[in-house]
Amino acid sequence: MKTLILIISFSTICFSSFSQIKSLSTDFEKMNLLFEKWKTDQVKLGNLKNNCSEFNLEKWTEETRFGLIKNQFDVSFADINGDGKIDGLFKISYSDCAQGNGDVGTPKFTEVLIVSNPKGYQVDEYIINHLKVTFKKFKLKHTKNPSERIYDLKITNNNLLGNFILWREDDCYACSSLKGWINIDLTTNLISLTLVDSNTNSVIETANYKFK
Repeated sequence: MKTLILIISFSTICFSSFSQIKSLSTDFEKMNLLFEKWKTDQVKLGNLKNNCSEFNLEKWTEETRFGLIKNQFDVSFADINGDGKIDGLFKISYSDCAQGNGDVGTPKFTEVLIVSNPKGYQVDEYIINHLKVTFKKFKLKHTKNPSERIYDLKITNNNLLGNFILWREDDCYACSSLKGWINIDLTTNLISLTLVDSNTNSVIETANYKFK
C-alpha cells in the first residue's frame, strides 16, 4: 500500500513538473511570435531595417536612424507584473547603418518588453519609453554630452534592472567618467537612477521618479 502511494505521489510530481515545463515552453513560443511580429511591424513603419543596404544615407535624420536587425537577441524571463505568469524582455542586436557602430546612435527601440495579461501577451512600450524619457531628463542634469549607453537590462520578479555609462563634455569616448545603475520597481511604480563617479566610485546622486 505504501509503495502504491509513493508511486502515485511520484507520478503526480512528475506530471506537475512536466505540465509546468510545457506551460513555460508554450508561453515562450507566444512571446517569441509576438516579438517577431513586433520586428516585422517596426520594419513596415520604417523604424528598423532588415539590412543596411535598405538604408538611405542621404535622407536619414537622428530621429529616424535605422538599425540593422540581426538574427540574434538576448532575453530574460521573470514575472515582472506579479500575475503569476512569466514575462520576457527581448534585447535586439543591431548595428548603426549611418556609423557602422552599434554604440553610436540609437534606433527608436532596442528593448522589447512583453508582458502577460488575462488574454495572453502584449508588447508593453510604456515602461521602456518612460525609462528613456526619464533617463534623458536625469542625464541632462549632469552632462550635455549626447553619448550614452544603457546596457545589461534584465527583468526579475517585479523589477527591471540595468546599468548605464555617461560621458562628460571633456571625456574621450574610451574614457567615460560617469556610470550608474537603474532599478524600476513595479510594486511601487518607481524608477530609481543612481549616478556614480567612475574614477572615485563615489555616489553623485540617487533620484527617484514616480510613474503611472
